[in-house]
Parts: sequence; C-alpha cells; structure tokens
Amino acid sequence: GAPGCGGAAISFQADGSRGEGPHLNVAPQGVVGGDVDGTHDLMQDLPTAERPPRRPRGRPRRMAPVRPFLRMLGHAALHTAEGNLLLGPSRALGVLVFLACQPRRAASRTVLAGLFWESLDPVAAQHALSQTIWRLRQLLGRHTLEGRREVQLAPALESDRDRFLAAIAEGAYARAVQCYEGPFLPVAIKGSEAFDRWAAEERIRLRTIFVRVGTQHVRSLIQETRFDDAEPLARRIDLESA
Repeated sequence: GAPGCGGAAISFQADGSRGEGPHLNVAPQGVVGGDVDGTHDLMQDLPTAERPPRRPRGRPRRMAPVRPFLRMLGHAALHTAEGNLLLGPSRALGVLVFLACQPRRAASRTVLAGLFWESLDPVAAQHALSQTIWRLRQLLGRHTLEGRREVQLAPALESDRDRFLAAIAEGAYARAVQCYEGPFLPVAIKGSEAFDRWAAEERIRLRTIFVRVGTQHVRSLIQETRFDDAEPLARRIDLESA
C-alpha cells in the first residue's frame, strides 16, 4: 500500500529554519479508466431473469479508483495506494511535484513550459506541456489538472511531503520523522537550471525542518529512556546535517 507516515553520547547539530511555513493539502484521490466487457457467451444459457444487465456497447465501465500517491522524500515516483508504479522520474512527474509544492498548487503554463522545456521555442514548449498534461489527465483523471492559462493540481493528490508537514503542524514528531524517508527528489528530473535550483532550495528547506524536528524528538526519546529508538534517529540527523 501507500507508505505509512503512519548509553553512547549523542550529539545534535541543526541548521536554523528559513522561516517558511508549510503549506498543507492532504486528501485522497480517485480516478477512473479502463474498458472491460463483462458479457460472456455462456450468459446466453441463463434464464433471462438471472442474466446480468448488458452494458451498452461503446461506453467504458468505471473501474476501482487508482488513488495515486506522490513520493518526493527519498524517492521520485508516483504510485497507486497499492504500491504499483504509475510514473518514475520524468518531466511529467516534475510537473506534478512542482505544482504540489506551490502555495496554491498552481502555476502558469508559461512558467511550467520554461521549467521543463527551456531548450524548445515557446510554441513547441507549450505544445509539449499540453501533451504532458493530456497524458496526466488520462492517467489520473481529467479533474486532476485544471485550468487553461494557469494549471492547478487538485488537492486530492496526496504526497509524503504533505504528510510530513501535516504531522509537524499537528505536533506528531514521531510520525513526521517516519514520513521523511530521505532528501527531497534524490533522483534527477530532467528540467531547466531554474527547476534544479528550485528543487535544491526545497531540498534544503525540508532537510532543515527534519533536522530541527528530529532533534526535538530524539531529546524526547532520551527523556523517556528510549535509547534504542533515539540512537538510530540521531545518526540519521547527523547524516542529514553533514
């Protein structure tokens, strides 16, 4: 399923916070797709009253929701809630990640085209973006990405980053450190230098938050004499601080 965020001397060193408050958008997501013909020839042998109603031909049957989950911390992928991979590192994934991290989960088409298709001329870049948005709508549902001049990502697409920041906002530091499985976007996504700079800044921001919150949680664990839990977390913090 989707990831849950459900006596040696120990030293701590945390960077100062940049003072940027987390923006949270957390909710499940459902999409539809597929076309399955459930009518079998053997149905003709059943009495009319026992036959299932025939589905009109040409109309797709709605399948169970995919319920995608966006993983950015220690990963760069889009999975179903059951753990099936939908998208790996790609420009399409980059578009989702960038939108998911914006305050309103929105950005203009001009900004998106410049971030991921900088090498193309403006018309070709806009065409490539439109094609990518079309594919994402086919994969996730047409309401996942809406807007013409500005593209907005539906809040229903949940991410580990959302869970991490939500846990911190709730003061659930133990859950927060579980959600932080590693640096933000550890695998490169092809884009412009501007996208790389943005990803690097977000990586530092989230790492700083993790170090600060993780340090507080380790101190709480030590006060509770839970040294076996405190030591491995302290080592993680040291690695992230290096």
